[in-house]
Amino acid sequence: MASKGAHEHITEHVLRELGFSATSIEIAQRGNVAVDTTPGNQGSSADVANLHAMRGFAGGRMQTELEARNAVSTLLDREANAIVQSIRGGDFEAALTRLGAALHTVQDREFHAFGEWRYDSIAGAIAANAPRCCSMAAEISWTGACRSVSNSSSPSGRRVGQERVRRPSEPGMDS
Repeated sequence: MASKGAHEHITEHVLRELGFSATSIEIAQRGNVAVDTTPGNQGSSADVANLHAMRGFAGGRMQTELEARNAVSTLLDREANAIVQSIRGGDFEAALTRLGAALHTVQDREFHAFGEWRYDSIAGAIAANAPRCCSMAAEISWTGACRSVSNSSSPSGRRVGQERVRRPSEPGMDS
């Protein structure tokens, strides 16, 4: 069994606290993870970037933060209505899947804070931001690739994983 990512853990924690069954949580987790893994759900267009609470390109230009916030709000309202309709129609699996996807957007909204998404894929973003991504992952104690570089120096000379590394939005971080 593959290890769970941050989105799966957050979804499980929240839904367990709300009294959801293990089966319901698993269905919601699959919907949550699908936001990142479904082909076509990673890109720089506004409709795709907004799934991740990021600003994307619309009409040939990058969305403003307000435009992205409004689009995400509309997306979440639409998903809430679709969840209710699925429940009313007795399709509880669809409701849980959509709930998981909506939770993914809410989780990303808290983490990404409507930053610009200029990449065609996760791989492209990681390649362009590898040192920054590993520093952030080490800070918030994610597992995975960053553990293998925990004894490596970051470009700034700091030892990744041995001290708190500031988020890019904090003072003193390079852009």
